[in-house]
Amino acid sequence: MDHHSHSHLIHIRSKDCTSLTTGFNTHLQIELAEALELKLNHKFHISISSAEIPYVFYAVSSYLKSNEIEVDGNTSLVITDGNYDIYDLITVINSDATFPFSATFDHNTCKVTLTNTSVATKILNFDSENSRELAKMLGFDRVPTSVPAITNNVVASQGVVNLRPVHSMFLHSDLAATNVIVTREGSVQASIENILDKIPLGEVGPSQIITYDPYESAPFSTVLDVDAIRVFEISLRDQNARLIQLNETRYEISLLIQQIPIHEIESTISNRRSLNDIETAIPNRRSLLSDSTQQPQAVNVEKPHNTTLTNTVKSTDTPVLPRNPIPMPLNMPRVTNTVKRPRIDEDHLKKQEIDLQNALLYAASMGD
Repeated sequence: MDHHSHSHLIHIRSKDCTSLTTGFNTHLQIELAEALELKLNHKFHISISSAEIPYVFYAVSSYLKSNEIEVDGNTSLVITDGNYDIYDLITVINSDATFPFSATFDHNTCKVTLTNTSVATKILNFDSENSRELAKMLGFDRVPTSVPAITNNVVASQGVVNLRPVHSMFLHSDLAATNVIVTREGSVQASIENILDKIPLGEVGPSQIITYDPYESAPFSTVLDVDAIRVFEISLRDQNARLIQLNETRYEISLLIQQIPIHEIESTISNRRSLNDIETAIPNRRSLLSDSTQQPQAVNVEKPHNTTLTNTVKSTDTPVLPRNPIPMPLNMPRVTNTVKRPRIDEDHLKKQEIDLQNALLYAASMGD
């Protein structure tokens, strides 16, 4: 069946939609002029057809709580929101007069070392709510760390630097999904969430455009448990379900909605199960070959009774295998060995003539 007969593309421009969260244009309400009604014995499948989203969110951000480090329970280091590389970040840390530590970065190990520059022991509160994100970005474990003064006054990060607190982007919705399962921090079991699709960030960096365009060939589609689609919400969130802050920058997303017959879905599942059964029933190829391939049998060759020949044959421990006759092609001309007569030189010929004459003379004398 042609799925395009029951397919729709919804092109969404952020500037045309109603924003549902103040200060964010990544939580929108979509309203269609006419509802998409679910056909009998069908299911809605939805996925992203294409997306163009500017990379304008900040890695170091008060919103993400990734711009502070507390010392001795108080706010100490505060960095202005923005995107930094590690060298710029080290410069900013070292220029903060209220932060009693200096920082260095090892390019070889990709780790940061903090040195206590005060005259007293200081505790870095890497475990606090306001410090844990930046601490992790710099490679430090999220535990309180005591650093003495003067002697042993350095602490190196346990992990490596990773200045991308937003690892991935997900398109959420209020449409009931049935087949998207997500793990969450603090939850023992993964659960189903209303996620329509995932937008990979790849190697895109600040001020570039995140482009995602599988266009009608998405490897996965979310199955919806709804009877109609007319008014619904979408939101762009990171891996921790936090709204993406695009700082009012506009973006576009296109959604592909298909209605697929239930029997086709069941048929696909059945075919996959049948294929698995067939693959399971087929023995391992290597085992099959090893069982079916017969090894050549060794043949014991008795020694001949001729003692002279026996003494000239070298003994060997390697079994002798019988040789099969080599098949000859049909209509093959017969080849016979030609025996050449030995060449007779002139001296030998003269000697033969002399011997013949002597024999004739001897015979004549006997007759007389």
